[in-house]
Amino acid sequence: MGNKIALPKVPQLRKKREPEAAPAEGGDDPDYWRQEARQHAERRNEFFERSQAAYRQNKGGEAKTLSDQGKEEERLMQQANQRASDTHFKRNNASVEPDFVDLHGLYVREAEAIMEKQIARARREKRDHLVAIVGQGHHNARYRALCCKNGGDT
Repeated sequence: MGNKIALPKVPQLRKKREPEAAPAEGGDDPDYWRQEARQHAERRNEFFERSQAAYRQNKGGEAKTLSDQGKEEERLMQQANQRASDTHFKRNNASVEPDFVDLHGLYVREAEAIMEKQIARARREKRDHLVAIVGQGHHNARYRALCCKNGGDT
């Protein structure tokens, strides 16, 4: 009982944090959140590269810490992309008919997840069809008519 084992100090990881609050004009701007996600992706990549280098130099503890920091940046990147996806979807679908789902500005996986939810909603509401818009629709006369009808630009 008289002998104490000294444990090495483990560096503290940053606490999980939400993305920094966007300025009022950028809070609902999907481009702001995409840029935020890109910055987190760059930091994630840097941490992972440094982690691999530390591992190759037999610095396991440092490699683990850097890897954990990279994973945190991954989480923050995903969170920012989700915010961008949500704001894109809300903005794009605020003034379209209920049978339309505008997926413009979304990544494929985001669009797939939203379509699954929209299909389930349409089934619950006994709708017989949905129209997915996968671009801005500038070349679609019906969509242009809807935009003009609802005060949007063509």
